[in-house]
Amino acid sequence: MRNFEEWLLEHNKMSNSSAYKYARAINIISDDMIREEVIKNSLYSYSNLQELDIAIEKIVENRFFIDKNLTGHNMYS
Repeated sequence: MRNFEEWLLEHNKMSNSSAYKYARAINIISDDMIREEVIKNSLYSYSNLQELDIAIEKIVENRFFIDKNLTGHNMYS
């Protein structure tokens, strides 16, 4: 998570607070989707882009994610 946060700060010129919130949102969704048995590992663990795309497809089609994202005003998408 920290590497992604650093990448956001370096390449997207956002505030520390915003970078932390984005990185934390990904961590929350990873944990939720592991608990829901949609994915097996954290989104941060993927090194293969094709595998990450497949995991993301599964996540965005998941009812738990859809509801959480709506409640969070699309914060997780």
